[in-house]
Amino acid sequence: MPSVMRLKSPLEMECIRRAARIGDAGFRAAVGAIAEGVTELEVWAAATSAMAALGGELSALPGMVNSGPKNACLHGLAGRRRLRRGDIVNIDMCGVYNRYHCNLARSIYFGDPPDWLRAAMDKPRQLAEAVRARMAPGMTFRELLELDERFAKELGIWQDQWWIGGYGLGLAFPPDWVGFHYFSAELDPGSQALEPGMVMNREWNFYLPNGAGIRELIDTMIVTEEAVEFPHQVPYELVIVGQDGATEL
Repeated sequence: MPSVMRLKSPLEMECIRRAARIGDAGFRAAVGAIAEGVTELEVWAAATSAMAALGGELSALPGMVNSGPKNACLHGLAGRRRLRRGDIVNIDMCGVYNRYHCNLARSIYFGDPPDWLRAAMDKPRQLAEAVRARMAPGMTFRELLELDERFAKELGIWQDQWWIGGYGLGLAFPPDWVGFHYFSAELDPGSQALEPGMVMNREWNFYLPNGAGIRELIDTMIVTEEAVEFPHQVPYELVIVGQDGATEL
């Protein structure tokens, strides 16, 4: 079964692209729900409602919305904590269509981030965009991880990694959407390469200075014959809510 699920057909990839559009709508709704006193559960409810309106199904993992001192608990579930200005809010979610999952996660700042935090949270964005621009079908996972290491060291954040890597995505049911094949900066990937038909998530998650928590940045990649496609349309920049320079989504 793992080998059958590793490479997706064109029809399966279309389901995942549709799941990406559903996930984008859910994420935008979640961000739009952020306000003083709103609970993590209410933020997740907004995302769920927006995705359901587009035919999106419930994901194999439940809603992960983590705010304030809980933001470093990336796999924590949405709870009754009420948001307040100055919170970092990490949202990890999947759009789902015909049980095919497409994963994204982003960090949101509620309020006006201090300059040092804004700069620190921009470095994973710079890393992800530099690596993404150089990815191509046929590249080995070792080459991919070497790019991660090169640019993360240039940015001075390699030692701050929480997890860099990726895992297979596709058809999934509760209790998990994580696929069978994966790669990680912690492990030798051997001779594995990006093959047409692969669909995987791509993670660049880093600890922040001064115990501020974690900057979460996850996307999904679809490998075709011609390119490595990233179907989500939510920007990689830190999402800011509740001030004049709020992020346009």
